[in-house]
Amino acid sequence: MPAYSPPLRHAMWLLATCRRLHPACDSNTACILASVYVDKRSCSRRTAFCPPLLPSRAAAAMAEVHQQISVPLGPAVQQQSAEEERRQRLKAAGEAYFAKVLNQSKGKDLLAAAKTAGTRGGSALGGGGSVAPGSVASGATPQRLPLTTFDEDFLQAGAVIEGARTYVLGTIFVAAQAMQLVFLKSSLDALAAPALLLCLHFLPTAGALRLLGAQGALELRPLSLRTLQGGAARALLGGLQALTLFWAVLHCSVFVVLCWTVALPHVLRAAVDLAANKGLPPGPRLVGLGIGGGCTAATLLVLFPGLRGLLALLCWAAVEAAGAAWAQLRQRPELLPAGAPLTAPVQQLLDAEAALDSATLAYVEHLLPPLPVLLLGLVLREGSELVDHELSVPAVTMVLLSILAMVVSACSDQLISGGLTRQARAALAAAGPLGTTVTEAAVHGLGSPIAFAAAIAASLAGVLLRVTAVGSS
Repeated sequence: MPAYSPPLRHAMWLLATCRRLHPACDSNTACILASVYVDKRSCSRRTAFCPPLLPSRAAAAMAEVHQQISVPLGPAVQQQSAEEERRQRLKAAGEAYFAKVLNQSKGKDLLAAAKTAGTRGGSALGGGGSVAPGSVASGATPQRLPLTTFDEDFLQAGAVIEGARTYVLGTIFVAAQAMQLVFLKSSLDALAAPALLLCLHFLPTAGALRLLGAQGALELRPLSLRTLQGGAARALLGGLQALTLFWAVLHCSVFVVLCWTVALPHVLRAAVDLAANKGLPPGPRLVGLGIGGGCTAATLLVLFPGLRGLLALLCWAAVEAAGAAWAQLRQRPELLPAGAPLTAPVQQLLDAEAALDSATLAYVEHLLPPLPVLLLGLVLREGSELVDHELSVPAVTMVLLSILAMVVSACSDQLISGGLTRQARAALAAAGPLGTTVTEAAVHGLGSPIAFAAAIAASLAGVLLRVTAVGSS
């Protein structure tokens, strides 16, 4: 082995130590550290990185190291350093790219940009002229992000869903209408407290409508004295009608209530039109009225509900007649007697109601009745039902399903109000009783084949009456 000078031996030792302890250390750094031992007069041991970094004697010593020892400088170390340098460059490039994208997208509607780019077919990106990324030429629109295959599929799926939205909501509405009376009957059989159950049904419905309005799905006006005044009459009539319906369902069969509520409104409307000198209804309506009336009478004869049930049905008919008279006044205000004491207040209520949209009316109609109905239930001592009767899990489940059916029915009815024609909406509303008949027969049995057949016929007659009523109005 050749004899090396002491500075050279120190440099070789330090170079080997640096490479062993720090594999990423390059040759220049090792030379800088070796210079400490090569030239003690230029740099001390404790200040390894002080200038001058490579004095003349240090350079000569390190050149002698490279010449006399045939030890390679570590290709693995050099390759690792190159790989690390490449990673750092890629990392810096990625950070710069994301910073540029965030800077460009700040304050922009990305969904609108994607839709615009999709409709233009990427013309905003394929225009002539070289524009630097992130910059906008004077008088030109800013560049938009290109659409990927996933974005195009997403937009197409959204368009399909938006196109089928009305049909989906219509199906949900019919299903909720079909199950509402059946679930309500099971709830009242488990908890005979119509007023309390009505309060439990109306409060979640009003909350759901309010939530849809807050999300922008419905346009609800803010609550004010004028808004409450406009919905007061509808809230009073709707609350009384719902309460009498709950009482009727408690004491009657579902088939009886179904036939009664399907046929009687059209009979009352025909009577009101006849009283208003409009003459008899046309032939198809007369046929529908005859079928509905005959089916209702047959159902009452087969499944007579008793005095309480009959009284509840008559009360519901009275409230329905009051609602028909109010609707007639809303269409023809000239029917109000001039100079009567109640003419001015009634006219104010009519004007306030005419200024509200259907969604706000539905919200007020479900918001105002719960408190008076709850007080009525406490007066009638319906709270004792909650104390004396221990509810089972199936009973609570039926109550929750009945509440859910009313909430879904009311919300879906408002959501599809602008996407269907009047005749299509009337047909959907009339299809609910047909589904109720089938659901009741599947859940609780036929009970009476005659009543089941009468309910089917009355439901079909109800579809005909609703469609012809819209066409003649």
